Amino acid sequence: MNRLLQIENRIIFALCCLLVSVLSAFAAPRVSCENARHTFDTMDDDMKVAHTFTLRNTGDEPLVFGDVRLCCGGTAVIADTTLAPGAATTIATVLSLQGRSGPLDKSFYVASNDPLRPFTRLRFTGRVNPKLTVSPASVTLRTANADDEPSAMISVRARPGIPLPADAVPDAQWLRASLSRTDATSMQITITVPPPLRKGVSRTTVRLSFPDASQAPVEIPVTLAVPQEVTALPAELVLSHDPTDASADTRHILLRSSDGKPFRIVRVESPHDAWRAESQQSAPDIWRIKMTNLLSGMPPTDAEVRVVTDHPDCPEIAIPVNTTE
Repeated sequence: MNRLLQIENRIIFALCCLLVSVLSAFAAPRVSCENARHTFDTMDDDMKVAHTFTLRNTGDEPLVFGDVRLCCGGTAVIADTTLAPGAATTIATVLSLQGRSGPLDKSFYVASNDPLRPFTRLRFTGRVNPKLTVSPASVTLRTANADDEPSAMISVRARPGIPLPADAVPDAQWLRASLSRTDATSMQITITVPPPLRKGVSRTTVRLSFPDASQAPVEIPVTLAVPQEVTALPAELVLSHDPTDASADTRHILLRSSDGKPFRIVRVESPHDAWRAESQQSAPDIWRIKMTNLLSGMPPTDAEVRVVTDHPDCPEIAIPVNTTE
């Protein structure tokens, strides 16, 4: 009987140890936000919207916050970077509405050591009333001939009480811009690109400035696309701002010689040091480039991936990088 009791006690002890082990394995920090979305009424684009979110640790281990991935024009300050179980803290966020118009939905992503929710999304939604309505809001000029002179017309209308721009200045020397007033509240901008045109994809902006220097300028993105001897697909590398999108960490680029001439890739220059590029030849005139580790950091504005080749007529291909928020 005593021996049977000893066996039962050992079994109970083993089960208790197993239970403690299982419970310990499930012990973890848990981040929660009661209202992770702030919606504001219609605001003018020369204003800023501010909101303070509350983050809480509903787990049973310390919660540690990491970096905050901001959207363009956003700032964020976390009051406490470490929370004990049950504790709460605040994150003060500010979003500039400059250069925005119409419906708005922007996000901040807060990193933490929560194993189930490594990024917490905080959202701003609302509507922005722009001081200027620009149509189209961006321009893409495409031509098949480097000797062409592509052009486009942009309409600008000011809201009541806002003066029209006094000047339109391109940020690149290859683009020309001129203004013509239609009436007291509207005008037109004509943009042209004189030949010879740079082959490949080029990007710049037209900056609209106001008589009152205190008013922030308005920027109109302009893209020029001219075929070259080695084409890149996609012509632009679009990245996701969302760190929870695992597929956003990798992108592929296909390079093909349009004239059928064989070529080799000498090197790939990335706009971010943490990015990685792996080149593989599929055919004498076709290469594939695998870009990885893209979520490690966002590139600067107007960034490009530059591919240097030994093609006699196309020694370099510039692939613009754009980020979606």
